[in-house]
Amino acid sequence: MKKQLLSLGMMCSSFLVTSQTLISENFNALTVGNFANSTILNAQVTPAQGNWYVTSFMANPVHSSFQIANVASGDNRLNLSGSASSSGNNYVEKAIDFSSRTTGNNVAFAEFKFNTGAVSSSKNEFNFYLMSPDFSKTLVGLTYVSNTKVMKGVVFDSTDVSNYGDYIYNSLGLGNTPAVLENNKDYYCSLAYDFNTGTVTWLVSLWDSPYTVSINASDKLSLISKPSQLGFAVLKATAGASNTSSNTVGFDEIFVNARPCFDYSVKANASFSYTPGSHCLGTANLTPVLVATNSTGSFTSTSGLNLNATSGVINLGTGTLAGTYDVKFVTVDTFVSGSVAGACPDSATVSITILSCAGIEDVITNKFSVYPNPTNDIVTVSLSDLVISEGTIKLTSADGKLIEAREFNNSTVESFDVKSLKAGIYFFQIGNTTEKVVIK
Repeated sequence: MKKQLLSLGMMCSSFLVTSQTLISENFNALTVGNFANSTILNAQVTPAQGNWYVTSFMANPVHSSFQIANVASGDNRLNLSGSASSSGNNYVEKAIDFSSRTTGNNVAFAEFKFNTGAVSSSKNEFNFYLMSPDFSKTLVGLTYVSNTKVMKGVVFDSTDVSNYGDYIYNSLGLGNTPAVLENNKDYYCSLAYDFNTGTVTWLVSLWDSPYTVSINASDKLSLISKPSQLGFAVLKATAGASNTSSNTVGFDEIFVNARPCFDYSVKANASFSYTPGSHCLGTANLTPVLVATNSTGSFTSTSGLNLNATSGVINLGTGTLAGTYDVKFVTVDTFVSGSVAGACPDSATVSITILSCAGIEDVITNKFSVYPNPTNDIVTVSLSDLVISEGTIKLTSADGKLIEAREFNNSTVESFDVKSLKAGIYFFQIGNTTEKVVIK
């Protein structure tokens, strides 16, 4: 059975629903033998199998350069051969309707299985490109050089007038070294182009040992000028300067997606909360409680809050004005290469009301306590220090959801059964005073 690529193994992720498959090809449904159904000279009019197009710019094009090969029971791949001379290119391409993608899916992501072929002195170069609709710009690509066995990155740079503006990035290996592959080996290759930032990302690893050979996060490259559209996935065999022999490599498990970020399998959780209720100027600072405690990012708010952008702490003293504010937390894209999975950024917004509370005596003097804390059974609210004799006790969750509201009148204690509540942080509130309790 054919091994699934890494990202396809994450089908259960709820975040996957926002990703769109643009190309999905494992060649298993195609007929073994000649890939093309008609002439392969220059521009092909009739598509090849699987609605791909095959084009050859050889002096004497041959169907044997494009073959569907059976490599195991029920497992086919495309074998692509280069020229035996120093001229002539072979192309396999498929159109991509990227303009119809869902809003927000601004990362073009491709992955494929690549077989390096037999030991060879051929100078043929084999490429996988995501290209603009007019074929003039390579958004992102990978190039394998047969005789050196080096895999290189390809991007578009408007300052480079050669090679249709293609810029070759030579150091995809660990520590910014050349990524030297082995003969007769299968490799997992992935590449991505972010239309928002122009950033490209490459990963290359042994097929049976995911991410043992991969690029560093520092090898991401932000481009000077970014193409605005994607039109084709292109497989290409280039002759190579001073070449005198042909080589053959294999392509398989080709997938192209439109995604919200490079690795959409994990979405950073930005959910957070502050102590519920209204808060008074001059009282203790407010500290946010992150649902995902390892989330990193930044906080912003509407004007009027003294807000720490990194920690989210609201200073209720100097610099904060009374009013109602929206506080927003945006996580960062946590993608790094190697064995560490990435995550798409996320955001969440909560509303905070700040009161001046001038002349309200119970804001300053009202006190109560809760015990035991933490607990998983019964929690007692002690009212003996309150200056008021009646009122309402509210029990809320960390996200502000009201669980219970109970009236009290001349009570010294009130007991709450919390055995049915899920473990987490909860709050008791009387007027403008709150106490936290941990349910374990």
